[in-house]
Amino acid sequence: MNSQTTNNSNNTSKQTRKKSQKVIPLLQKLRSQVQSFDIVDIKGRLIGKVKDLMVDGNRQLNFVIAKISQTNEINNFWLLMVN
Repeated sequence: MNSQTTNNSNNTSKQTRKKSQKVIPLLQKLRSQVQSFDIVDIKGRLIGKVKDLMVDGNRQLNFVIAKISQTNEINNFWLLMVN
């Protein structure tokens, strides 16, 4: 029974690695496509730019956004969590 449990565990680990190997290039491609996307408010005013994206431990996609002040200077970073 222990050997069967170990085999199932090994198979699960292999499947997880295979999925990760497929997802990582997709995330890298998405990251390159969304970097510098403009973030606008409801009135169409520029309020920030996407700087990066991250995946957290819950597999949620999060955008790192640089806030742009009224003088178009980047001065803060926000983290936008997408469910």
